[in-house]
Amino acid sequence: MFVIITMKKILLISICVMLLFTGVIYAKDINEIILNGEVMTFPVEPINEKGTTLVPMRTIFEALGATVIWNSEDKSVSAVKDDINVCLQLDSFIAKIKDEEFTLEVAPKVVNGTTLVPIRFVTETFGGDVDWDAENKRIIIETSETKKMTWPVPSCNRISAYFGRSYYIPKIKGKKIYTGIAIPAKEGSTIVASAGGKVILAKEVGGYGNVVFIDHGEGIVTIYAHCSELLVEEGSQVKEGDKIAKTGSTGRATGPCLHFEVRVHGKYVDPQNYVKPIEKSINEEYNLKISDAKEKLNLLCQQINNKADSENIKELLIDFIKNTADESILYIYFAKETGEVCIEPYMEFPEDYDARRRTWYRHTKEEGEYITEAYTDIISGNKVITITKGIYENGKFIGVVGLDLILEFGQ
Repeated sequence: MFVIITMKKILLISICVMLLFTGVIYAKDINEIILNGEVMTFPVEPINEKGTTLVPMRTIFEALGATVIWNSEDKSVSAVKDDINVCLQLDSFIAKIKDEEFTLEVAPKVVNGTTLVPIRFVTETFGGDVDWDAENKRIIIETSETKKMTWPVPSCNRISAYFGRSYYIPKIKGKKIYTGIAIPAKEGSTIVASAGGKVILAKEVGGYGNVVFIDHGEGIVTIYAHCSELLVEEGSQVKEGDKIAKTGSTGRATGPCLHFEVRVHGKYVDPQNYVKPIEKSINEEYNLKISDAKEKLNLLCQQINNKADSENIKELLIDFIKNTADESILYIYFAKETGEVCIEPYMEFPEDYDARRRTWYRHTKEEGEYITEAYTDIISGNKVITITKGIYENGKFIGVVGLDLILEFGQ
């Protein structure tokens, strides 16, 4: 019995020594390699050396859209795509990209007559991303050629929360990573399918609220959460652009929005790699807000022109805030020619505050009206502009009426 155990130990040690010197371990622990949602096949099995996965050279380069050139004289391979040229040499740890040298963790090598190269290095050289799905033992590769889908909310082309940001959850007293993007559309806005597919879920689910899951095949699933109304049923087929739901509210301070996710083979990915905001100038939406605010400001100016004494102006400002159901208007104010300011909602100014020193006051006095550049409030994160208009009595300048308008609410 003792002899048998010893022989087993010797055999085990011999195998380990062989692996140590060859440095080649076949990647049995990798179930599959997925490129843009499709499982890749290789003429020989990938290997793992010192934690680096190597795959057949020609297969990976051509899958990434590169042209492969083999030089038998110096046993080197060049791969060219657009303006990127990468050169690797058998058994050399030096790679060249546009004549700039880089050191590899593992050198390219020949196994069973096939040249293998490090998958992460060549993929990232051509702009791809490589992730390891430990749970399913898969390498997932995404490139810029990933299929683009339709933007899910036609009426809103903004993003108020981005994939990958961390945020605090009071219930668990800890941070979580945001797994999608938030599109801050008005409640009741139409949500459309980003691509054709099968509805695999359409109901209320925990923190998602009313939610729709659509399976687009090739391992890609899109998720539309916080809906106020669902327009599709589980099992139904939808086409790209079909109406599937309406936006609702998260019930939090963020207000109404669509929480949109993309998953590839169960893994969260950045939705912006798959969808882009609709081709519409973001200023178009702002201009509607600005035009509406200007109209309201003009009406107020007419009222102030008819009641130019201080007490009446203050009452007009209070009535304006009460009667204007517009949360985008942050403040409304009147700056007198003396430099004093009446403002609603009330804010206390420093004793030495003088509106006449402000850029908006000087521009308005010279030009009759003024709109500032948009700026971001450091406390609230709101994107704000100031709109002002001069007030005159019998042709004489008597002050500036203005408002601060929120173009985009911060988080």
